[in-house]
Amino acid sequence: MTPTGTQPENAVIAGAIALRGGVRVFAPLIGTAEQPSVGLFTINERPLEEGRARFRVISGIPDIEGVVPTFTGGEALTPTLGFGDASEYAVLDTETYDLDVVDAVTGELLLSLPATLLAEGASTDIVLIGQVAAGSLTAFWRGWRWRS
Repeated sequence: MTPTGTQPENAVIAGAIALRGGVRVFAPLIGTAEQPSVGLFTINERPLEEGRARFRVISGIPDIEGVVPTFTGGEALTPTLGFGDASEYAVLDTETYDLDVVDAVTGELLLSLPATLLAEGASTDIVLIGQVAAGSLTAFWRGWRWRS
């Protein structure tokens, strides 16, 4: 992986990845500029019922023991996620959800993700990135959808 427009010799991270035929994976760059890492996460392509959406949360936060994604003011969506961990996919009704990410040890709110839309028929990866110490936590989404 190289910064946009640069040559392979300027790679931030490099290596070979062996994939099985027919398997789709999501490979986000996580970690820090000093210690980058590539996560490899298999994408769930199974069809969903009408009105349903699938999502998971991936933690790319390197400077904390673990995080717990939750519904805002409510229950945990997943067990504790450490750096490089991904939750199992969950299937919910297609709608907009307010989500929070809390410190697994202290319970402190680290990041709010209001109005998170889970698109019908899609598998969505919500990737948490940044550092707690730097106050740079954020998230990005990637939705996957296939036609039969």
